[in-house]
Amino acid sequence: MIDLNKAVCRLPTMTSIIAGIVSDLMAGTSVVWVVPATAPVSDLAAELAHSLDEHGIEVTMGGGNGQDDDGNGGGIAGGGFSQVAIEHLESVAAGGAREALVARLEEQGRAATIRSSRTGVVSSAAVVCTEAAVGYHASQHEHISVHWHWGCLSTAEMSILAHALLQGKLTDPIHAAWAQSVIAELAGTDVELLAQVCARWQPSFEEDDLFNTLSEYASQRGWTDGWLQTYTNEMQEAFRPGRRIKPPCPPHNLAPLFEAGVLEWRPDSGISMHTAALAQSGDVTEIRRRIWAGQAKYLMPVIDRERTETYQYLSQNAPGLDDFARDLRSSPSRPGIWNNGWAASEWIELIMFIDEMCKGRFIAVRRRADFMRMRRNDLAHCSPLPWEHFRMVLSGEA
Repeated sequence: MIDLNKAVCRLPTMTSIIAGIVSDLMAGTSVVWVVPATAPVSDLAAELAHSLDEHGIEVTMGGGNGQDDDGNGGGIAGGGFSQVAIEHLESVAAGGAREALVARLEEQGRAATIRSSRTGVVSSAAVVCTEAAVGYHASQHEHISVHWHWGCLSTAEMSILAHALLQGKLTDPIHAAWAQSVIAELAGTDVELLAQVCARWQPSFEEDDLFNTLSEYASQRGWTDGWLQTYTNEMQEAFRPGRRIKPPCPPHNLAPLFEAGVLEWRPDSGISMHTAALAQSGDVTEIRRRIWAGQAKYLMPVIDRERTETYQYLSQNAPGLDDFARDLRSSPSRPGIWNNGWAASEWIELIMFIDEMCKGRFIAVRRRADFMRMRRNDLAHCSPLPWEHFRMVLSGEA
């Protein structure tokens, strides 16, 4: 069985992130890596240690509240060999502990940068923590590099993980396609949610069954509707056309949502909520949009490929299709509806050709073409398909 959290750490995006952290540490800069509660923190820290070890750098691991037995925090011993201290902090003690932690890291980073430039010996420190305030405070310092585990995984990478989860299981290929498209989209960047929904979802699920699964996950995380409403009212972004630009860090006023794992970043919608939190809040519209988004990315190329192949099949077996389509497009009663530059006929043109020029022939082709035309129109208008229609698009039924 796949170790999902380790698999996450080996994905291209995470490999790049960890390589960036290693580069900062080797230059002597202290690092603060801020991660939400939904991230596999221990595995991320272990993968960072493994990467440093591959560079010949000794790693010491620690944890706690940011202080050692002397109250000063973990330090780095002097010596002629490269060494990095990694602390995994569940929380930072109250009072001035946060400021003291950041001040220590700044001083260590200053000294380690000088040492690295003069001798090539690495003597840096890294802190992996779940408190956004540490990241905000540390980002104001010259010798500390802050990395945010936010919007790190793409839908494509989540799809790879969904595929890996289903390996070795007696899963129908179309069921697997649903997991790689729809469930991957719903999971966002939360690998644990991906695993839970993949394990529980069945083709017999109704929409309410899916929403209940998502709401149960939110309850496991302690995300109550009241708590969510306290912060999510501030999540509205100003309208702007085009692709969203990712901020360098989560907004300060949404820090509690980030820390809990509720706040996500998605390239297609910008700052957004975790799907399970949407279910807990009753936001059915956005969940349906995400189902549609996963389906559209997967099915639209399939639908268009079949349209092209249907056009080729009819052209070979019923001459006159191109002339029919050309006349149809130039009809005075249909100005501006069709583009004469399209290489292959559209679904409606194929259907009209069969109806008018091939009476009694290609009945099954016509039925399938009409089904695919309707499913294409559904997806073109942001309407998610039920499982049965999703299955039929891929199975070839009509």
